[in-house]
Formats: sequence, structure tokens, C-alpha cells
Amino acid sequence: MARRTSFLALVAALTLLGPTAATAGPRVPTWATRGSRTTGPLPAAPAPGPGPGFSISHGDGNDTGGPLDLRSMKISRGRTKDTISLTAIRPVSNADIDPNDGGNFAVLIDVNDNRKFDYGQYVYFYAGKLRGVLVNLATSNVVDRTAPTARVSATTFRTVIQRTKIHSPGTYRFAVFSYFDAAPCSRRDPCSDSIPDTFPLIPLDHKAPSVNVTNLDAYASDASATLTTPVDFTFSDDTFGTGVKTWLVQRREVGASTPWEDVKTGQIQNPTVNVPGDEGVTYQVRVVVVDKQKNKKISKIERTTFALDDRNAAVTYGGATTQGSPAGSFLTTTTSVATAGTVTFAFSGTSSFCVVGGPVSTGQTADVTATLDGNPVSVNLETDATGARARVTCMSGLTIDPHTLVLTVTSAESYVIDGFYV
Repeated sequence: MARRTSFLALVAALTLLGPTAATAGPRVPTWATRGSRTTGPLPAAPAPGPGPGFSISHGDGNDTGGPLDLRSMKISRGRTKDTISLTAIRPVSNADIDPNDGGNFAVLIDVNDNRKFDYGQYVYFYAGKLRGVLVNLATSNVVDRTAPTARVSATTFRTVIQRTKIHSPGTYRFAVFSYFDAAPCSRRDPCSDSIPDTFPLIPLDHKAPSVNVTNLDAYASDASATLTTPVDFTFSDDTFGTGVKTWLVQRREVGASTPWEDVKTGQIQNPTVNVPGDEGVTYQVRVVVVDKQKNKKISKIERTTFALDDRNAAVTYGGATTQGSPAGSFLTTTTSVATAGTVTFAFSGTSSFCVVGGPVSTGQTADVTATLDGNPVSVNLETDATGARARVTCMSGLTIDPHTLVLTVTSAESYVIDGFYV
């Protein structure tokens, strides 16, 4: 519909400029058409921006008299500039968009989603040239007399919104208008059309959401007794944005030439996602957030390492051992090694490791002697205060490869092995 009273009344109250404002629809102010000016060059295509190739199209019916009845509009987002195409139902002559003889097109822009237009970019023909003029509607000052503008066909025009000139904080909303007051219309009863016909305005979101991983343990078993570990993250869109559409948690094995694997996708706020893993593997973890207009943000990459279980083939035992299932143990079991028994752990491809164990019997202490690649090293004792899945001892900076760690139990109390990190 061409004359939605509440919508066009608001346009009239906020955007009509020039001495005949009281009787006209959206138009180019007379002081913007004085003198000889040229428009800037129009880019052949919008530069790729966030959400590459994103565009919005809207159609409109045959609902307004005169040659400027709008058929459709399309806006294509670029990195810093957005290209709008306006198409009329009937061919448009230069005289039809000469403000002195007919009318004009206009793109009216709201930068803070308060349903008040802040800028108007007018498309019109004057003094032998097609022009694009950007006006600050709050001050009636011309911001840009050379906004890139071109005729595409007998019915279609194109103009470019340069976002730095409208001070858009991240998302702006807009409507496309045509105004015509020559016959068969008149100044008393002008023909005015708009896309959209009613609120809400059309949003163009050009700012990616934010995303932050708030918690992911570097040692996966610090948070979980299974081969999954939780990752927590937060995300949000900009103040006037279109909103986050979806998030995606991904993982990738460190050191492997494999693509990112999808773990889980969703929409809920403040989620906790359990990332699965394999024994002894370190993963990169990231979160990808996409808003409703395909702007994408990728979080900082975090890392987590899964332990090797006490029953892993890389671990061998000598002497008397007992397998138990104390509460909270990694993958439900531990191996207790009696006095004089040994634990041999062979590993490679890393410069660090941790021994995971505990707890021992109430009031008891367990101790071992240790060698790493044949050289004595110190490994901490265990007590009844040693927590489940505790990293009893960690070493880093190893310079040779492969490695062999040998633990020999020296205490009367059995030493508990729950696993190893590499």
C-alpha cells in the first residue's frame, strides 16, 4: 500500500526538507541541488564483506500512481559500502526524477533502531547529471554531495551507502521511498511509495557477533572422569544487531592435518558443551558464532588434552597389582601397585608428561623411586588427601625422544595409578 498513514506520517514529520515541506513527501532539499557537482564512481560490484555475498531483496506491488511506483529493491553488503538497487514498475525518465519537474528516490536510514530516520540519501537528476546526495536529517546538513549513483536500466537505479559517513554502530535500518508530484499526481496530492510499506524497517547487519570461551580445562580429566570435557562460552550480537542465529563448537587434533570437526551446534545462551576425545590426544577447540545475516565470528582457539587410562597398552606393571573402582576415577578404574612393584610407561612425540593417581587408604602414604630414560627423577608421594584424578607429578622440557618412565614402589602402602598425560 502506498499510503500507510502512520508510517508516512512519521516520514513526513522527520524527513521533509525545504520550503515546501508541509505539502510534500520525501524529496531532495532545494539547497542540495544548487551548483555544478558530479557523483563519484560506482563500483562494479560490492566488495566481499563478513557473510560473503549476503544480500536482501524486497518486492512491492503496483500500488502508486505516477512513474515512480516501486517494484523492488535489493541491497548487497560490502566490506565498507553497501549497494542498493531501486527498481520502478514503469520506465523512469530523467525528468521524472528532476525535483523541479517530478520527484526523486530516497533511502532513509535509522542508525539506532528508534524508528527515527537519521540520514537520507537522495537519488535524482539535476542540471544534466544523475546525483546521489547524503543528508544528515537531524541538522539538514549535506554529508556527501557525491554519493556513488548510477542508472542501471530504464527502470533501475543504483546507489552506494558508505557506512563511515552514516556513523553506523554495527547495524542500520532503512526504507526506500519514491516521491512524485507532477501529473497525474500533484503537490497537494503527491504520489509516494515505500519499501517496506510498514514497520519494521529493513535491517542491514554488518558487524559480527562476539564470542568468548570462558572455561575449558587444559587437562580434560580435571573436569571429567570420562572421555569428554565441558567447554563453556558466551556470545552476543551488537546492540542494534539482528541477533545470533546459531553457534557451533568444533575440535581438531593438534598435529594432524585434518579439518575442523563439528561437535555440537545450537542457539541457547550460556551453553555447556561436552567435547569428546581419545586417550592421550590433545585437541584444539573453538566456537563459531553466526548472526541472522551471516556475519561470522570465531573464538580464540583453546586446547585440551585427554589422559591415557591406567589400563592403556602404553602402561605395563610388574609385581602385585590390584585394580579398583574408587569414586571419581578416570574411566572408572585405578591400578594399585604393591611394595617393590613397578610401573613402566613408554611414550614419544612429546616433551612433557604427568602422572595421574590417588587417593590411597585413609591415614596412609605411598611413595616411589623413579627413573626417566635411565636417569633418577623425583615423583611426588600420594596421601589420603590426594584427590581423585590428581596430577601427582608433571615434568616438561624433555629433550630426547622416545621416553621411558619407570616407577618402583618403596612404601608399604600401594601406589595408585589412574593414568598419564602426554
